[in-house]
Amino acid sequence: MKRLSFLIILLISITAFSQVTKEDKPVNGVENNVLKESFSKEKALAENVAISCTCIDSISIQNKNAKETAVEVKHCIDKQVVGYQTTVKIGELLNSVQENVGSMKEGENLEITLANNPDSEDFKKYYYEIERELMATCPAIKSVTAMNNKEGQKSVSTNSLAIAEYNKGNAFIRENNYEKALPFYQRAVLFDPEFVFAWDNIGICNRKLGNFDEALKAYKTSLKLDPKGITALQNLPVVYISKKNYKKAIESYGELEKVEPDNPEVFYGKGVVYYQNLKDYEKALDNICKAYNLYISHNSPYRTDAEKLIQNLYNEFKAKDQIAKFDTILKANNISQN
Repeated sequence: MKRLSFLIILLISITAFSQVTKEDKPVNGVENNVLKESFSKEKALAENVAISCTCIDSISIQNKNAKETAVEVKHCIDKQVVGYQTTVKIGELLNSVQENVGSMKEGENLEITLANNPDSEDFKKYYYEIERELMATCPAIKSVTAMNNKEGQKSVSTNSLAIAEYNKGNAFIRENNYEKALPFYQRAVLFDPEFVFAWDNIGICNRKLGNFDEALKAYKTSLKLDPKGITALQNLPVVYISKKNYKKAIESYGELEKVEPDNPEVFYGKGVVYYQNLKDYEKALDNICKAYNLYISHNSPYRTDAEKLIQNLYNEFKAKDQIAKFDTILKANNISQN
């Protein structure tokens, strides 16, 4: 394992640190502890998450699929890991000194070792902490990694009037105003009936507005024009789920799998249907495990969603006293419990 080792010598001696900790008294009921505040894990996490989120928000999604944007998201997080790790480890070191100051020698050097190899378990630990917080607090990470804007032959129109209407719709869809966005996409396909991205967005708007039959028509039109259109293929099963046609939803995920066998959304989607709707926990767990592994291989932050579902499924197996079966399914998917 490659490791980057830093020798960090505190600018105060152990004796001096002892003096600080002993004389550190509450001021107006508030503990005056500058060192702890400077190396607070919570503060460091928030700061590095904010920087990562800004970086992710600047990623261009033009003509990229989810796998490609996930690589760029990973780069945004990677850049913050060593800095975050440094702050956390210095904080832990200071706490250790404070607790054991009596047994330490004056002038003793203090050392921390930082992992800078993204494949190391230590690096991953801090990477995943940033990633989890991003998924909880940074809207940009979900919007960027959920997009599939890879262009096919008919994805983008060459008709200027169609493009103008499409762009007007995009201004509203970015604000989640699907009702106002929909008419612009509908006008776009009047100017260019083969405008695949416009048909996709008609489907998205109708699905969000609860017009499921209209959404299905739009996605099916899109797929006639581009049978490998990932947006339509991923959204069709979601519409069938909304219509409570779970068998058709599973079949639709199968159609997506034919086009992209390594797309984690195939297995995550099927896993959710088996878990939430069909209550088939064995099939649910097997599919979610497959999605989890693919999310990791694709550097996708949606790994955290699969992780949570695996934990939920663990609780279901535990309630049925079937932990051995749970372990067997994890082992079959090369996943070990931590």
